Amino acid sequence: MFPVINRESVLSGFQWFFFIFCNTVVVPPTLLSAFHLPADNLLMLTQYAFLTTALACLVQAFCGHRRAIMEGPTGLWWGAILTITLGEASRGTPLNDIASSLSVGIAISAMVTIFIGISGLGHRLARLFTPAVMVFFMLLLGAQLTSIFFKGMLGLPFGIADTSARIKLAPFGLAVAVMCFILAMIIFLQQRISRYALLVGTVVGWGLWRLCFPSSHLPPGELSWRWFPLGSHGTLM
Repeated sequence: MFPVINRESVLSGFQWFFFIFCNTVVVPPTLLSAFHLPADNLLMLTQYAFLTTALACLVQAFCGHRRAIMEGPTGLWWGAILTITLGEASRGTPLNDIASSLSVGIAISAMVTIFIGISGLGHRLARLFTPAVMVFFMLLLGAQLTSIFFKGMLGLPFGIADTSARIKLAPFGLAVAVMCFILAMIIFLQQRISRYALLVGTVVGWGLWRLCFPSSHLPPGELSWRWFPLGSHGTLM
């Protein structure tokens, strides 16, 4: 049975689309900065991220759980990859070795997850994750993601600390202004309007950014598709 389509469902669905969009679009630039990849790879990585996220959404909508669970790059893996990369790079570990180790770890985690799903051990392992454990885990995850977002607002690189990096006050001021605007909508407006605060804030923030910080840089005209966009055989692109 298909859901009823009305104005509220359309706006809610559009806002949910923006949630997934914002959750996906921020990942490729951080990986590009963390692993010092060429700037030309940004467009390709972003398109790969959007395509895989779209496929995941279609699969869960037609064949999966059909619940309001955000699809796309997970914040847990995102934070773990950036934290491990920054920590190991500060110790002098080559980025190629870090990337290879992360690839092996992610592949092993995928196989373990598939085994847990097939064997039915999920409900037994869930007993270990008590409310106290989940609160502590979410606190650490929130702190890690907050630091990542805050560095992005300040215009600081995500990779190895760069002594030449400087705080960009103008983008930071715009980000704080948009955040205050969203909070004001949630606090002072009626619920039927405030429920779309994040959608309005995203559109307004994007428009102000394009108005205040116009970019003259254009992406490359040609796009090369590869099975392994980040590299292969232990070597980053």
